[in-house]
Parts: sequence; C-alpha cells; structure tokens
Amino acid sequence: MPHSLAVTTARPEHLGEYLTRAAAGRPDHPAFVVGATHLTWAEVDHQAHACAAGLRRAGVREGDRVGLFLGNRPELVIAYYGALRAGAAAVPINPGLTPAEVSAITDDVDLSLVIVDRTTHDVAEHAAPNIPRYLAGVRSGPDSFQALTVEGPDGVGELSGGEGLALVIFTSGTSGRPKGAMLTHRA
Repeated sequence: MPHSLAVTTARPEHLGEYLTRAAAGRPDHPAFVVGATHLTWAEVDHQAHACAAGLRRAGVREGDRVGLFLGNRPELVIAYYGALRAGAAAVPINPGLTPAEVSAITDDVDLSLVIVDRTTHDVAEHAAPNIPRYLAGVRSGPDSFQALTVEGPDGVGELSGGEGLALVIFTSGTSGRPKGAMLTHRA
C-alpha cells in the first residue's frame, strides 16, 4: 500500500480533516445539489475555511461555542466545518424548537455567536438577544453569512483536535430540560 493511501485512510485527529480529505480525493465532484445551487467538495472546503477565518475575525477563539440554528441547507455544513476549523465547538440547534426550548439551550451554553437563517432569526433574536447573529441565505449586509465568509486575513491555525470539544448536541428533553452531550474530535 502506498504511504499516501495509508495516511489518508487513518482516522483523523480532527473532524475538520474529513472535509479536507473529501475535497482532496474528489475536488470536482458534487457535494451539494440544492435546487440550482451546485457545490463541489473543493468549493465546500474552501468556503468552510473562509467561514473559519471569518469566525476568527468575528472574535471566535479556540474552545468557544458557535450556535448553528439553521435548516437543512449548505450553509449548515459549511458553518459546522468552519466552526471546527476555527477551533470552536459546533452547537446545532433544531430549527423546530420553540423559543423557550432555544432559550434553555442558549442559557446552558455560552455561545460566542449563532448562525441563523430567515426561518430561525426571529426565534434567536427573542431567545438570545445578546448573542451576535449572522444570517444565512442573505447576499449582503454586515451580519450576513456571506459577509462572514468573505476572503480576508486568515487567523486559522493548526487543527488540534484529539480530546478537544467538537460538538455539543442537545437531547430532546423528553424527561425535562434538554441536556447537552459534549463530544470530542476523537469521540
């Protein structure tokens, strides 16, 4: 087996490496096809890196938590990998939750910022008024996801991974308040 193949099949230390590997192995293959939007693995990888740099410019630091309050759309995956590459933990928030349930989650997790879309923006504004928001699906404005992902100073360092926090997933709360399960890159 060639050495390069052995390196690429080893389990990554950082979840962000999965996207890097997909982009390296199939750069021109489609990663997303949503309506008229087609993104290749290389484009998603590039946008995730730009998102990581934008998150750093927005003040996100290693160990921070970034809320992902989005429906199923490419920006969700881009923001997920962007948060990981910025050294933050991604905190997905179900867009079907009520404002009270979102408040319970944002009260438990110290979010540096939250990325929302048009369907979740008002709930986020009500549930977490003091947390900066970036709006996906909007092409302009200083608080748009596109503004967050424009090219600029990088600020993204090496991916540490390992036992570092990668993801906080909240339970449904069927027996009370939702509880956050914290997963590391190695989990």
